[in-house]
Amino acid sequence: MTLLSPHPTAPASIPVSPSARRSAPAGARIAARRRSALSRALLACAALVLVALALAACGGGGGGSGYDGPPVVLTPPQSATRVVGQSAVLRVEAVGDGLSFEWQQRHGSGAWEPANGTMVIDAFGSELSVPSVSFEQNETYYRVRIQNSVGQVTSDEARLNVVWGVVETLEPNTEFSFLNDGGFGGGDDGGSAAGGDGAGVGAGGGLGKTLQVRIALARTLDATELGSALTGATSGLVRIKAGPGTAPALLTLNGTDSSTYFDEGKGSLLPIGPEQQLHSLVLAFDQHLGITTISEAAYRYALNHFLVDPNQVRGGATPLKRRATAEELTRLTPEQIEQAHQAILAEINRQLPARYQLVSVATLPTPVDQNSGRGTITNNRYGIMQAVTGGLALAAGRFNGALDRPALTMAAQLADDLTDGVIDGRRLDQGSAFEGGGAAYDPSTFAADLTAAADAQFEQYGDDSVVSAPTITEQPLSATITEGGTVTLVVRAGGSALAYQWFRDGAAIEGATSSSHTTGTAGTYHAVVSNPSGSVTSAEATVTVSPNVEAPSITRQPASATVNEGGSATFRVEAAGTDLAYQWFRAGEAIATATAASFSTGTAGTYHVEVSNSAGSVRSNNATLTVTLNAPVITQQPQSVTIASGETATLSVQASGTALAYQWFSGNAAIQGATGSSYATGTAGSYRVEVRNSGGSVSSEVATVTVLSKPAITRQPASVTVPQGGTGTFSVEATGGGLAYQWYATTPGAADQPISGATSASYSTTTAGTYYVIVSNRAGEARSNNATLSFESRPVIDSQPQSASIKEGDTHVFSVKASGSGLSYQWEVFAGQAWSVIDKATGPTHSTGVAGSYRVVVRNSAGSVTSEAATLTVTETRAPVITKQPQSLLINSGSGTFSVEATGLNLQYQWYQAVGEESRAIPGQTGSSFTTGQSGSYYVIVSNKAGSARSETVTLRLG
Repeated sequence: MTLLSPHPTAPASIPVSPSARRSAPAGARIAARRRSALSRALLACAALVLVALALAACGGGGGGSGYDGPPVVLTPPQSATRVVGQSAVLRVEAVGDGLSFEWQQRHGSGAWEPANGTMVIDAFGSELSVPSVSFEQNETYYRVRIQNSVGQVTSDEARLNVVWGVVETLEPNTEFSFLNDGGFGGGDDGGSAAGGDGAGVGAGGGLGKTLQVRIALARTLDATELGSALTGATSGLVRIKAGPGTAPALLTLNGTDSSTYFDEGKGSLLPIGPEQQLHSLVLAFDQHLGITTISEAAYRYALNHFLVDPNQVRGGATPLKRRATAEELTRLTPEQIEQAHQAILAEINRQLPARYQLVSVATLPTPVDQNSGRGTITNNRYGIMQAVTGGLALAAGRFNGALDRPALTMAAQLADDLTDGVIDGRRLDQGSAFEGGGAAYDPSTFAADLTAAADAQFEQYGDDSVVSAPTITEQPLSATITEGGTVTLVVRAGGSALAYQWFRDGAAIEGATSSSHTTGTAGTYHAVVSNPSGSVTSAEATVTVSPNVEAPSITRQPASATVNEGGSATFRVEAAGTDLAYQWFRAGEAIATATAASFSTGTAGTYHVEVSNSAGSVRSNNATLTVTLNAPVITQQPQSVTIASGETATLSVQASGTALAYQWFSGNAAIQGATGSSYATGTAGSYRVEVRNSGGSVSSEVATVTVLSKPAITRQPASVTVPQGGTGTFSVEATGGGLAYQWYATTPGAADQPISGATSASYSTTTAGTYYVIVSNRAGEARSNNATLSFESRPVIDSQPQSASIKEGDTHVFSVKASGSGLSYQWEVFAGQAWSVIDKATGPTHSTGVAGSYRVVVRNSAGSVTSEAATLTVTETRAPVITKQPQSLLINSGSGTFSVEATGLNLQYQWYQAVGEESRAIPGQTGSSFTTGQSGSYYVIVSNKAGSARSETVTLRLG
């Protein structure tokens, strides 16, 4: 495929004036249009039913026909689509006398305004030329207003569509050829996209001819699909019209059910299939590009090095990418595409001999098929690419005869292999490039196999074998000429398709591209002879021009100068004479490298120059360079330091500059005698230094000297007792600066051991033992007292509470004795079904006069223990006394409840029913209340061991 170079900037548009006058006819093109317009004029005349007058008008054409009616549009302007950078031409044809034309334009739904472009008017109409259209001109509408003295008419509007690129199928009979200069031939289908309707470039796949496959074009900048078409059924190419804003772009080859390609490995046309895709990243439309086995490898390399993290691919976190989404495509930059191209091109060329070196990974090869004969490919870049890509398929077919489609297998495996940029059979993720199918090549023999197959391609399709690199048979010879004369340098070389380029003093000489070069200029010359297989450089030949010698004379003396330190001044001398030599001196000493008419230096001093030639020498005046010093710059500040009492601290500063002087300060007071770049002191304080020279001064940052005193412990660590399994923490407080701490554990009969990591003012441990800490700084150390960590044990009851018996109204004191630390007590009483805590009974004794069973729970942080139960018996001494009598009840239905209240200990109740003179105990009614639904008379007897009391008799009546 040929890609197009960006178009040059379009000339400024020329607004069309309504009063524009007719320009000169445009030769045969105008004549042809005039004949066509004349025919349409005949029809228009008849349509106007101006029979007699119209026939007269038709005889004279549109300009002076005699038809005196208003203008009539014969052919309105036609809509057109153009690629960015192309020109558009719109034309209207009309009849009428004295016509004038006014072209108008509007963008989208905007207002009409005068059109921009160049207008040509002829006898039958007007033509508007819009040069080098831009994408911003898309959807621009044009119309033309035509008027004469009788009336006016406005044509239908025409729309101009502007696209970035278009892909079209070539006509079956279009002929394409690849020329030795690398260009496309073939009429309107080749050349530049800046041409007319036929402009465009050919494109195809690099698998031999690729017939009826779909080639698609998309911009990578925004993933815009620019178009697609099937390659020709015989040419294997499509036509692409592309504007200057198209690249970077992606060409994609998509197989279809009817697609075929010529596979050199099989020597026949083979199907591609809809599952197949090959890609080519397009950097610029300035060379013939195609979709090749190698361009697919560059595409894969770009995806896996710039769209994903290669390290994650190698580590298995991200799989290899084989295709990019539309969004991913927009993330590829031109620089990344170029890097991918260069990485793959370098590796492919590393495998190839000089005669097969490729210029680009995506050069479109010469398309061949089974009908291609000898002479189809030549020794240009397209022939070389055909030899290499065809050689890849041929080598694959020879290596593995079982491959159904060697070229496609090679394309896939080479692309996988080159994801890491190296042909070694390994992918970027270190997997084998040949997984999932038979191998198409052996990496260890790849270069030799490919070279042999490429040679076979040239033997089958080429004019001859690939040309050999040139060799020089006669070297150019040095010569001396007089001023004004010339000499012809000649180089002779063996080889074919030779190109020459002469150089003078290492620079190419424009236009010097033949085997000889005539010159009158002194210098060192050599020639480079090249052909498609390499190049060779001739020996150097020196041309010496002898002048007519004139003794030197100084016409302009060197001038004195002043510069800032680090700068430089240039002394210059001007002298008359021929073949002059210069030697500069400083303070009378020759400067070895100062041998030109000018000399630059930054060193202060007195300079002069001697100018000489073979006729004599002359000495210049002296010129003095004065260097003004820069103010000092501190490059390393003095640093704060901490020392022990009695030690000395050394503060230092580093500064850049010349002739530096120093003065140290303590606070704001200058220190007498402290005038060096360093200062030693044993006194605490704040210090700084001023650095001076004639260019100025600078003050350093303040550095602090801290003098440490020996540590003193102000608070000793204290022994602690904690629950079993708990953690004890020791702390120390001390005075002194820059303190460091180290805790130790002591073991009887053994040396004290420092505790690893215990280097702060506090230390926590779960191990019982004796500990101390040493606090230190540069001035000395202090040892703390010992502190012990011990653990609490569970309480032990030594003396249990004892049961007792008391008389009613007396009290008894229960007591318990227990051993242990941090003890607490809680007395409990048995309340019928469970033990209940006695409020505020939290001491080792508990006093009570209430009969019952008592116990105490003794606790500390290590656990708890419960005492045995002790019983208090209370002996009754007073008979019961009823304090509240039961009351008689009247109820309508249901049942009623009688209640009694009495004082006394260990009370017992028995309810009775009075029947006449007799009474009977009611079984089971032995509580202080009694419920019944039977009417009658009732009473209760309350008793204890000291006596009894009978309640009043009450009745229950049903109302």
